[in-house]
Amino acid sequence: MKMDEKGFSLLEILAVIMLTAAVVLPMLTALTGNMEVNDRLHRRSAASLITVSALQGFNIMSYMDLADSVEDHLRFDRDICAQRDPELGLTADTWDICELVFELSMASETFYDAEDFQVYVYFGSVDTEAIDDGTIPEAVIQEMSEADDEIMLYVTVFLRYEERRNQYLIRSDFLSRDLKLD
Repeated sequence: MKMDEKGFSLLEILAVIMLTAAVVLPMLTALTGNMEVNDRLHRRSAASLITVSALQGFNIMSYMDLADSVEDHLRFDRDICAQRDPELGLTADTWDICELVFELSMASETFYDAEDFQVYVYFGSVDTEAIDDGTIPEAVIQEMSEADDEIMLYVTVFLRYEERRNQYLIRSDFLSRDLKLD
């Protein structure tokens, strides 16, 4: 800058803009990336809490009610619980708990889509090849195939928490008649 003139030249202003952009742009990119990661972790954390809560919900259902209704497997989702199919022979209390499970909300996250949030109840003796009709997620089929105890009633919760990346959680537990208060 010349001493006898006031202000900055166009070249000096452009240089400052370029330097600022060179510093600010990477910072904005990193911030945006961190926000996306934080959002994914938030959804995964909420999904994790919901899967644990779903297992607990199915644990308080009547063991005999569920065991008497299982042929090869039972599939539950929000729509099925709302319909309360009388052919399954489940009691009103079991259906009420089922509806509550699929209305769970954690950390302002809800997973209501029947394709994304499902619960399967089955004995370990399920023939996974016979039931694999393409509607059961592959991860659930894998989980069912690993359950080999024919006298235990298993519960597997499947929850897809991010469809774009096909991110999901699977949790399994077994129901024991000894733990139930029928």
